[in-house]
Amino acid sequence: MTDFGLAKRTSHDLTQTQALMGTPAYMAPEQAAGRAKFVGPPADVWALGVILYECVAGVRPFEGDTVETLFSQISSTEPTALRNRVRGLPRDLDTIVAKCLAKEPGHRYATAAELADDLMKFGRGEPISARPPSAWERTVNWCRRRPVAAAVLAMSLILLVGFATATVLLTRAYRAEQVAKKQAEDREQAVRDSLALAERREREAAAARDAAADVSGILEQAFEMSDPLGFQPLIQENRLPRLDDAAARTLLTTSVRQIQSRPKTRSLTRATILDALGNACRSRGMFDTARPLLNEALAIRTELLGDDNAEVAASLHNLGWLDQDEGQFASAQKLYRRALVMRRKHLGDSHPAVTATMFNLAWVTGHQFDFTTDERRQEAESLLRSILERQTRWPNGGHGDPIVTRLALVMVIYTPDNAHKGEVDALLKEVMILLPKYASSKPIIAAGAKYITSRRMWDDGDRTGDSTLHDKAIKLRHEVLDEMQTLFGNDHMLIAYLRGDLAGLLNKRGQLDEAEKQFQEAMRIGKRYFPQGHWLMARTLIEAADQYARVGRRPDAERHYRDAMTMAAKVGRPELWTRARDGLVSVLRAEGRIAEAEELVKQNPPKVP
Repeated sequence: MTDFGLAKRTSHDLTQTQALMGTPAYMAPEQAAGRAKFVGPPADVWALGVILYECVAGVRPFEGDTVETLFSQISSTEPTALRNRVRGLPRDLDTIVAKCLAKEPGHRYATAAELADDLMKFGRGEPISARPPSAWERTVNWCRRRPVAAAVLAMSLILLVGFATATVLLTRAYRAEQVAKKQAEDREQAVRDSLALAERREREAAAARDAAADVSGILEQAFEMSDPLGFQPLIQENRLPRLDDAAARTLLTTSVRQIQSRPKTRSLTRATILDALGNACRSRGMFDTARPLLNEALAIRTELLGDDNAEVAASLHNLGWLDQDEGQFASAQKLYRRALVMRRKHLGDSHPAVTATMFNLAWVTGHQFDFTTDERRQEAESLLRSILERQTRWPNGGHGDPIVTRLALVMVIYTPDNAHKGEVDALLKEVMILLPKYASSKPIIAAGAKYITSRRMWDDGDRTGDSTLHDKAIKLRHEVLDEMQTLFGNDHMLIAYLRGDLAGLLNKRGQLDEAEKQFQEAMRIGKRYFPQGHWLMARTLIEAADQYARVGRRPDAERHYRDAMTMAAKVGRPELWTRARDGLVSVLRAEGRIAEAEELVKQNPPKVP
C-alpha cells in the first residue's frame, strides 16, 4: 500500500521475515533500534516531524544508501537545522520541527494534538510551548547516545584533577559492558517481536495516511488567505494570519515541486494533499499552478470513489472557485451547481459545506458586474436570503459570516435609483451593530461597508447633480484603498481592482492625470496575477478610453481601445470586445479615417474558447 512520502523505493526497504517493520525513512530512533515496547504516540510525532521537515526543506532529515546507514543516522546523528537549509525560516517553526525530531521520546510532543496546537500558535504569532534545548540538555543527550565516548571524556577530566584512573576506567568499562549487553538483549527481543509487528502493519499504514491528511489540513490553513474576491471562508475569528507573499510562494513552490516529483499514485491521501496545495496556490493568484493540482485531485477521487461523492463535490467546488477568480463565471456556475447537488445529497442540507457552496454560487451569479441580468440578480438574492436565514440559527451567528452575507445582499439588491433604499439602510445598520462583536473581522467588513456607502453617494450625486457628493465618494474610495493596502499589501488582486475602480471615478470627474496613475498601477498588479489579462482589466481599459475620447485625447483613447480588444479576445469576453470595437470605430471616424473604421465594423467578435 502506498501513501504520501511513504512509498518504498529500493529492495533494501522491503520487510522480510525476522526484520524490523515500518517505513525506514519515517521510523523513530526507538523503532530503528528495535525497542518495540517503547513505540507509541511519540513515534507518530517523529514521523510527522519528518514529513514537515521534508515539506519545508525539500529533503528528508536523514538519508542513506542502505537501511543500516539510515538507521545509524536516525539513532545517532542530529539533522541539519531547518534554519540552515531555508533562509529566513521563523525560529519557532524550526523549534517545533526540532522537538518532533528529538532522539528521546520523552523530549517530543506527547501527542499529535499537542503538535497541531503549537503549529496553530505559531500561525497566530503566539508563543509556542516548545523551546530549543539548553546547552546542558544537548550535552546530556549526546552522552546518552555515545556512552563510550562520554566515558573516555569523563576519564580524561578525572585524570586532569588527579582522581584514581584505574578505578574510574573499570567502572566505566563495566557500565559500558552492561549497556552493550542490554542493547544486545533489546535487539534479540526486537527480532522475536517482528512477527507481532507484522500484524500491525496495516494499522501503521492507516495511521500514516491519517497523519498525511492532518499535515495537509495544517498546510491548507497555514497558506489560507482572506480573499474578498472569493470570500468564503472569509471572516472567522481565530484564523491564522496571512503569510508574507514571498515566503508563502517559496514554500508553496517547494511543496508543489515535491508532490509532483513523487510517483503519481492513485490514493486519496495524494488527492487530499493536491487539493490543499491547489487551494493555497489559487488564493495566492498562482492559477496556472493550481489548476493541474485541483484537476488531478478530482480525477483521483472520481476514479476511487465514483462521480457522485462528497469528496468529489469538494473538488468541483474548488475548481469552481478557481474559475470564479479567473472571471470564467459560466463555468464556475456549472461547477458550483453540480457541487451543491452532491453536497446536499451526501452531507445534508444543513451542513456548513452546503452553505459555503450556496454563497459562492450566489456571489458569482449576482456579481458579474457589467453583464449581470435581472434574472441572475434574483437568483443570487434568493440564495443569499436563504443563507442569512441559516446563519442566524448557527451558534454565535457563525462568526462574522452573517455580516458578509448582509453586505453581499446589499450589493445585489442595491440599484442607482435607490429602489430598495429602506432595506439597504436596514441591512447596513445591522452590519454596524454586529461589527464590534468581531474584532479580527472588523477592518475588512468596515471597509466593505464604506465601499458600498461610496457607491450610493456617487449615484446620489448623479441623480441630484450635487458634485460635492462625487468628491466625498472619491474620498471614501481612497480610504478603502488605504485600509485594504494595510491588510493585504500593495500587490494583491483586490488592490488592482480597487485602483481600477477609483481610476474610473477620477476619469468621470475629469481628473485624468491622477486617474492614469491609478490605472497604470492597477494594470501592473493585474498583469502579475493574470499574464493573459482579466475581464476587469479589459473593462477598465475601455472606461479609460471612453473618457479620453470624450475630452478629445484620441490617440490615448485609440491605444486603450485596441489593448482592450486584444485582452477581451484572450480572456473570452466577446461583449467587452464589441464594446471596445465600437468605441474605436467612433474615434477613427472622428479622425476622418473612414475606410479603416468601416473595415473594423465588418469584424466579428472572437469566439469564446
